[in-house]
Amino acid sequence: MRARQLALLATAGLVATTLGAVTAPAALAVGATCAPSARIMAVKADGTLWKYDHTGVAEGVDSWGAAAQIGSAWGGRTLAGPDGVVYNITDTGELRRFRYTDAGGWATFPSGLSYEVLGTDWEAYVDEAWRDRITVDSLGHLYAVDVDNHLRVWVDQPGPWLPNSTGRLVDARKTGPLLFGEITAAGPGVILERDFFTGELRRYRYEYASQRMVVEPVVSGSGWASFSTAFSPGGDIVYGIRADNGELDWFRYDQDTNTTPSPTARIVGVGWSGNKDVMAVPNACNRADNAVTPRPAVTRVLNTPGSLAETSTGLLVQYRVNNTGQLVKFTEKANGTGFTQKVVANTVVNGVPQGVLNPDLPEEVFAGAQNSEVLRGDTTALTTSLGGFFPTEPAAVRRSGGRTALYAVGADGALWVAKRVKEEGDFGAWRKVGGTNLVGPAAAAVGDNDSEWVVVRSSTGSVVRYRQDEDGVPGEFADLGVNGAAGTPALAISNGKQWTATRDANGAVQVQFGTAGWVTVPGVAAAGSPTITRYGDRVELAVRDAAGRVYTTGNLVADVPAFRPWTEVLEDSDDNGSHVKATLDPVLFTRADGSVALVFRNVHPGTNVEELYNADAGEPTPDYERAFGA
Repeated sequence: MRARQLALLATAGLVATTLGAVTAPAALAVGATCAPSARIMAVKADGTLWKYDHTGVAEGVDSWGAAAQIGSAWGGRTLAGPDGVVYNITDTGELRRFRYTDAGGWATFPSGLSYEVLGTDWEAYVDEAWRDRITVDSLGHLYAVDVDNHLRVWVDQPGPWLPNSTGRLVDARKTGPLLFGEITAAGPGVILERDFFTGELRRYRYEYASQRMVVEPVVSGSGWASFSTAFSPGGDIVYGIRADNGELDWFRYDQDTNTTPSPTARIVGVGWSGNKDVMAVPNACNRADNAVTPRPAVTRVLNTPGSLAETSTGLLVQYRVNNTGQLVKFTEKANGTGFTQKVVANTVVNGVPQGVLNPDLPEEVFAGAQNSEVLRGDTTALTTSLGGFFPTEPAAVRRSGGRTALYAVGADGALWVAKRVKEEGDFGAWRKVGGTNLVGPAAAAVGDNDSEWVVVRSSTGSVVRYRQDEDGVPGEFADLGVNGAAGTPALAISNGKQWTATRDANGAVQVQFGTAGWVTVPGVAAAGSPTITRYGDRVELAVRDAAGRVYTTGNLVADVPAFRPWTEVLEDSDDNGSHVKATLDPVLFTRADGSVALVFRNVHPGTNVEELYNADAGEPTPDYERAFGA
């Protein structure tokens, strides 16, 4: 084989090559830079481990430095990482990490061994059918396809690395080919996937820091079924060993044409068949355009209105941020005398948090952080970062079976989504849904059959709606028209149809049924954002004005945007029917029994209290009665 030839020549102190015919090269992509050589490592059939330096890596030239044997008795599956790291999976499934340097040889770890054990149960990747479904990128992140056909990534972390649980979920493959193919990392989070059946090469890029899929899978080559294996030194350069003749071919992805075309391969060696494993140190080359998404500036938004949820026993729960940035949970007391209050152990949240309650599943809370990350946890603490890098908080859609979807608007003005694939499972990467000039935060709701509905304001004064009816099937955007929208729009699904509410810069409340155009609801100048909720087959709205007075209205007939006059919400008779003075926007919520809850923060002499008003279901005109203020 070519590798053995190089080793013999190096031993003899000779320099020679055996070039085959080289096809005309394609124009090289701009921005890729390489070290003087790329370290290639090979485990031969006899278990010896060899190193080779490809000095022609930058241009795809058959030029090699000296070769040397650096190990023996290597079995299982071996992968190269950056900076001398070598991973080995033993036949019994132990994942080991070694480190090699030309100057010092193999490092000794504190255990006294030449390796450290990272995890167990990895034996599947020793099998021939799975050994190319694992790879290491230029950052040293280990990517693998698990038994559930999910792509996961492992980074230095406390606790063991386990192949089907501890790695972060990247992609659950809901679109495109259902099965993940063989994967090769070709840069920081850059994954080249070879399709088992078609031989197509798909390229995508996952950004570990922001947890975004910044480049979606795109077919960038074909004919890759001809190669027994592929590996990369980074920088979107990829080597392939031809299965028929052992030829080592060199390719470079061209970002201008989005191709890694087979006809432009450069032959950089022959005789590479018969090895157990061949790999490249993955950070020998890089591309400047593989930049990390910057964290956007986050405007501090404290003392927010809440979001509402309901327990399985019918108690109302409110989640909001107080004036110090703490997330506070208010739970309706079973005796109906007020809310209990609990401060979550986290002081960096921002905007309106989202609580999700599903029957028979743990409570979950999602919030935006001051550092632009989306935080996930419960009302003990928000311990998990979902990344994101968004200037405003996410909106949550509670789907059946705990499959929550989160929507957020990026600094790029686009809508992004992250979804849980199954109950109590992980969230996959943030994926760009689309849209331009959007301004967060978004509002979201679940519709019939777990459809997802999202509305968000644009910088041009319109409201944009996004709807997705089924995972894996592209959703659709609709521009609901320019109306000078200000603040955060609100959304409700009633009678299977969409209702959107917003206000303009002058405080005029406007409502749209479906996509039928905006209707102004006159009589009140809203100071904040309106709230809207389902009421039977109709909807209810509420707003507050500049004086803090709260008003409600609703449409008179199902599916018709004609509204009754605004009714002011007054204190009960104990307070002589006085005006309320809401310090935060009111929030409406439809309970499981069809009644509507109205919650706002009200000024009482010497204190501010959380007020709850209830309206029974099925009334021609709902009557909001004060339940308590505590």
